Amino acid sequence: MNNLIVKNVNGFSVISMSIKTDITIQNSLMLKKELIEVVEKNQKVLLDLSALRFQDTSGICALVSTLRYAMYLNHSFVLFNLNKQAQELFELTDVYNIFTVYKTEEEALDDCTV
Repeated sequence: MNNLIVKNVNGFSVISMSIKTDITIQNSLMLKKELIEVVEKNQKVLLDLSALRFQDTSGICALVSTLRYAMYLNHSFVLFNLNKQAQELFELTDVYNIFTVYKTEEEALDDCTV
């Protein structure tokens, strides 16, 4: 995948995608590997999904696996900027309730620092 950008904002690692992208069976394992590498090195991780055009259930699996690994390490893994399609897929697959999801980066940063 290799289009992830990681920036440090107030002690949080904020991950964004450098290009509009789809997460499908073809690239979900690579995404999971890259996300886990970031989670291993950083205790507080926020993932910006604003560049996500499409994801299938393998994309959901990659995100859930990353969340489970973060929880195992006692790290945080938070999502923000879900588009309508991603939000609907999260709700349909009933994983929306296991993630902490915010509308914006600012909202995530404000709430996570409290």
